[in-house]
Amino acid sequence: MTLAARIAPRLPPALIATGVALLYPRYEPELRRLADFCPGGGTAVDVGGWYGPWSRRLARRADRVVVIEPVPHLARVLAATTPAHVDVVNAAATDHDGGTAHLWLPAGDRGNRGVSSLVRRDIHSRSIPVPCVRIDSLGLTGVTLIKIDVDGSELDVLRGAEEILVRDRPALFVELEARIGPVDPVLNRLAHHGYRGWVLPGRDWLPLSEFDLPGQQLLTAHVAEHGLLRRSLSPFRRRYVNSVLFLHGSRRPGGAEAAGRGRGGRTGTDVGPTGPLPAAPGSAMLRGQRPVRVTVPPTEHGGSPMTRAIAVGVDGSPESLAAAAWAAREATIRGLPLRIVHAWLWQTIDVPVVQDRDAQTQSANAVVREAETQLAGRYPDLPVSAEVVPDTAVAALLAANEQAEMLVLGSRGHGALVGFMLGSYGQQVIAAATRPVVSVRAHAEDAGEPEGAEIVVGQQGGAEDSDAVLGFAFEAAAVRGATVRAVRAWSLPPVFAYSPGSMYLADEAGGLEPFEKKALEQALAPWRERFPDVPVIEHVEIGSAGEVLLSAASRARLLVVGRRVRRSAIGTRIGSVAHAALHHATCPVAVVPHA
Repeated sequence: MTLAARIAPRLPPALIATGVALLYPRYEPELRRLADFCPGGGTAVDVGGWYGPWSRRLARRADRVVVIEPVPHLARVLAATTPAHVDVVNAAATDHDGGTAHLWLPAGDRGNRGVSSLVRRDIHSRSIPVPCVRIDSLGLTGVTLIKIDVDGSELDVLRGAEEILVRDRPALFVELEARIGPVDPVLNRLAHHGYRGWVLPGRDWLPLSEFDLPGQQLLTAHVAEHGLLRRSLSPFRRRYVNSVLFLHGSRRPGGAEAAGRGRGGRTGTDVGPTGPLPAAPGSAMLRGQRPVRVTVPPTEHGGSPMTRAIAVGVDGSPESLAAAAWAAREATIRGLPLRIVHAWLWQTIDVPVVQDRDAQTQSANAVVREAETQLAGRYPDLPVSAEVVPDTAVAALLAANEQAEMLVLGSRGHGALVGFMLGSYGQQVIAAATRPVVSVRAHAEDAGEPEGAEIVVGQQGGAEDSDAVLGFAFEAAAVRGATVRAVRAWSLPPVFAYSPGSMYLADEAGGLEPFEKKALEQALAPWRERFPDVPVIEHVEIGSAGEVLLSAASRARLLVVGRRVRRSAIGTRIGSVAHAALHHATCPVAVVPHA
């Protein structure tokens, strides 16, 4: 690992992005010659955005830039540090939509080194699941350039952009390395589409047909092992050429078709955004609201990319408004939009039903407006959508939950001892929800999250039983800079009541608690690796799971519990531990469904 790679995790991401943008034109001089092959205006696509050196430069020329970056935290950095007309898609560009792929990373690397890939190499030791998307499915038009840096899966990216290649014939800037994989399949495919390759080994562009790319890379392979700083700042360096420009037909770098007019037809190198961009057909990207511009394709059902919002159910009560405030803050720190949902028939027993349709609609809209008004002053940059659904509360909330990152509901009560009342609709929603549901206490937003408080999560069973629950807890801690307290409660097996000798044998073996600690350690291992910056406290205690969790969460920011998804003859159930947490924990409680 290079010195820069060791230092980078300790620096603010925005500072790294700025440094990379300054150094990269020396590392990759083609970036300084962008006007040679990237016409002004139109749409540019950056596949493999990393810290955004290409995205930023392309934003000066193109009317719209779409960045496809599979590493989640890098996608968030890009969304926060690039201009407003740059849209970020958190996915891997492939030849199919939907499902997930394994993104391979080196040991101890979160993607910062820029060598992650869908193709496993000897430098890789672990993988993370990432959603897949085709470039053609993004609904882009007027594409002038596609830059591809994916370390091995270039052919899949090109297959997923087949329609655009035929229709728009954009310039293609592709990183190709013979040490990673054969380059001929890519060259042959693009030749079939009428493209010719060009390289920039020195001051002048050369046709690829006159340049021995694999041979040059073999001679300078030692240079490829050097980091960005060394390769950028060394005054006497032999360049490792791994970038090929492909232009269609008779086009040449620097030709009239790529003359240097900047974005919006204006000249210059630093042209700012000109306003919100029209939505691309078939896409659901967010734009124009900084820094929330990360689009995450759904992995469960495939199809076009969509943004998962944080949804909150409101009914005008103080507890639902507290839930809306908590949801808005959560959406802000996670970089997601907020969706407010209100059902016409919220509580058919407690609230009289208005028979007049116009009056009922007016009343429902007033509930939504009240929530929007309260949030607008506190979160002016947060994208908020509101919807009045003419359906029962349970049906409306379950539909919202299925499409959301999480659903937030309010609960009321008089404290942990007496208990909190979620309401019958809330319990029904949690029992049947397919995605996380967070229950927020009335006035929780007024109290705020205790400074230095932890994210407490319950873990039980094997590692595979708690992946979804631990994943939710670690993500919540990461965006808050908080500590995770992982709690595993255990009790003596019933056999000890009937066989005292078994207790003796267990004591001789060192007791049962070491086994429980080992189980917790194994369950946490992949999440410690995935979130190396999140401090973790392991908490193993004998006792009832509900009681141990409630005790550990007495000063928590958030309590995360699981709910096993299973059907029975008597219907769905919340589970005893989740039930205890929902009714007696004083902090917000997230219930995460899992298999």
